[in-house]
Amino acid sequence: MHSFFNKCFFCLHTWIFILTGLLYSTAQIPEVPYYNDSTFYRVDLALKNPEKCRYLFLEQDSLSELPAGFTRLALLKGITFRYCLNVNWEQVISQLSRMPNLHYLEISICNLKFLPGNIGDLSKLEALNLKSNLLVNLPVSIGSCNNLQYLNLSFNRNLDLTTVTESMQLLPSLSALDLSNNLMSEFPVNLSNLQHLEKLNLADNILKNLSDELKNFPTLQSLDLSNNPTLNFQEELSKLALLISLKHLSMTNNNLRTLPESLGNLTTLESLDLSGNKLISLPKSIEKLVQLKELNLGMDKDGINRNKIRNFPAGFDKLVNIEVLNLSGDSILVLPSALAKFSNLRVLDASWCTLFEISEALRGLKQLEILRLGHNHISKIPVWIGELTALKELHLEADFFTYPVDKISMVPPAIGNLEKLEVLILSDQVVRALPTTINNCTQLRELDLRNNLLFSLPDSLVTLDKLQKLDLKANDLEKLPAGFERLSALKHLDLSFNEPLNMVTASGQLQHMKQLEVLDISFNKLNPQIYYELKRALPHTMIVAKGFNNLVPIER
Repeated sequence: MHSFFNKCFFCLHTWIFILTGLLYSTAQIPEVPYYNDSTFYRVDLALKNPEKCRYLFLEQDSLSELPAGFTRLALLKGITFRYCLNVNWEQVISQLSRMPNLHYLEISICNLKFLPGNIGDLSKLEALNLKSNLLVNLPVSIGSCNNLQYLNLSFNRNLDLTTVTESMQLLPSLSALDLSNNLMSEFPVNLSNLQHLEKLNLADNILKNLSDELKNFPTLQSLDLSNNPTLNFQEELSKLALLISLKHLSMTNNNLRTLPESLGNLTTLESLDLSGNKLISLPKSIEKLVQLKELNLGMDKDGINRNKIRNFPAGFDKLVNIEVLNLSGDSILVLPSALAKFSNLRVLDASWCTLFEISEALRGLKQLEILRLGHNHISKIPVWIGELTALKELHLEADFFTYPVDKISMVPPAIGNLEKLEVLILSDQVVRALPTTINNCTQLRELDLRNNLLFSLPDSLVTLDKLQKLDLKANDLEKLPAGFERLSALKHLDLSFNEPLNMVTASGQLQHMKQLEVLDISFNKLNPQIYYELKRALPHTMIVAKGFNNLVPIER
């Protein structure tokens, strides 16, 4: 079950990330990209490819210092040391100081107790990540890192915050600071010199109150107070109005049941994350947050903590600038009618709710690109779905154990009007046939029809030349459409658990699909000849054929 939650949240957060810009807007490299052609994971291989290496990611490496000739990596922008416990940090930093383009340094989970004084030699450093160590303080020499914009000190629970914040005052360019997971009970003081601070992360602490010193942060745009259940938000929330530039506020997982009317004082907010709480209502004053573009009232990433808002305040329809709205896991029975006025809405997540229909309030949302309504009790796709012509993703998966009466049995031909549709998820429903108009969804790259009642597919399906993933597991297919091999972009195909499928004919078609990366034909009517013919024809395809030991002879 958690995989569904995680996928849902991953996709939504990806969209939020895109809409709000880079997480640390001024730091060039917020972290070393793990999957990148220019990222290397061994120093020796990097030294053999100095013209390609831009990033080094060293994890559980036993090195004590960097090898001779390391300066040949003149194009190196970022380096990560993770679980590297034998490093002579003073020596390594001395070596790194000779790297002309180094902007990012991460030393995480390395049992680091003291940051060497020569850290100041990294004068071009823009981002320093020291999370999950045993640091007590920072050397005064860090003030020589004049270009440092991002500093991560999360999970350093031995920090002497008074000393540390004094050292940080020497970093006038600092724009993003992460002090999460440090058992902080008091708001950090002595940060008033950080005149360019834009992002402050205080999540996962034990804060008791906020500080009137907030007025000294005129540039602070983003504040994360998630998972601080000891903080009295009823009394302290009003202090956030001192942050005259605040745009992004996160208060997730704080066991909040209500919010004070002072929330309405935060009129500069563009993003508000209240997910993973226990809210039963929203304050009327939320109508004043007319700059809001993102509002997250969804469940937490594990699907455990959920809000229980049934009714939205009358002024909710004034939030007409909202682009991303997450209501996932809430106990709503009907989507709020106010959505009809959210003409800028691009992403709506109302999955894992208690919805029984697709509300007509969505009908006029011409900008809607992602619609998540999975894991509800919806039994019908309205004909007007074809009016949502900006849709790129439509998620309508059901639950396996839901009663059939609460499942979708028919896909209307109007689905073909969604010419921009890229993802269509209809798994665990009771769909018996797809409309022939599906071929009009020319941008479709993922189609999930797992666990339905399909006995055939329309011939028009084979014209979807951008389709990359097709899941037909657990249906009643008897054959594949003529010309199925024309799906030249298809990489992942699941045909497992289709017992009626004529595998002799299907195999003849599949053998021409050389581009397939994964083919699942498990628990079908296979025989050794079919299987090995496919293996020979598709040598680069991973063919999954579970149940191979129970082959049933097939008559030709």
